[in-house]
Amino acid sequence: MEKIMRKTKLFARMLAAVVLLAGGAALSACGAQAVSHLPKPVLDAFSLFSLTQAQRRVDDALALAAEKGDAETIRLINEEQMFWEGDSYVFVLDARTKTIVGHPVAPELVGKKLESVADVAGNSLLELLNADESGNWVEYKWTPPGNDKFSRKISWVKLSGNYIYGSGAYEEE
Repeated sequence: MEKIMRKTKLFARMLAAVVLLAGGAALSACGAQAVSHLPKPVLDAFSLFSLTQAQRRVDDALALAAEKGDAETIRLINEEQMFWEGDSYVFVLDARTKTIVGHPVAPELVGKKLESVADVAGNSLLELLNADESGNWVEYKWTPPGNDKFSRKISWVKLSGNYIYGSGAYEEE
């Protein structure tokens, strides 16, 4: 199984490289410009495919919110685990109240204030509020779904009205 996972990751990296060499149209549609501006140590630790997938998930959630409204999108994220694939998912924060309002993996976090939630190093997750309408990357330590050990994570967060939509990628081992 481990051998298959390594081959899958290698294939994903090769595919991302081919897309970049071919002009990057698919990646730029997902905001690859923002990925390319990440520091080299970050790009070395995370797959380009995972990072662009996080951006795509956020854009998909924002498109749904534009169509059906934030309340319905948050309900779908919480109740139907929409936009959750593998170890990546969309979470939603209320920028006004600094509260987690959408989290498909850890429903116990819904309703919690960000200042009361910390990563493994004890750092507050308030940095997730550093989002704007064009998007921002935020790095912290978090537990991947189905795992009990913390891992380095980078999340793409984007402000839309009163809400911040985010999705991340975990460091590759």
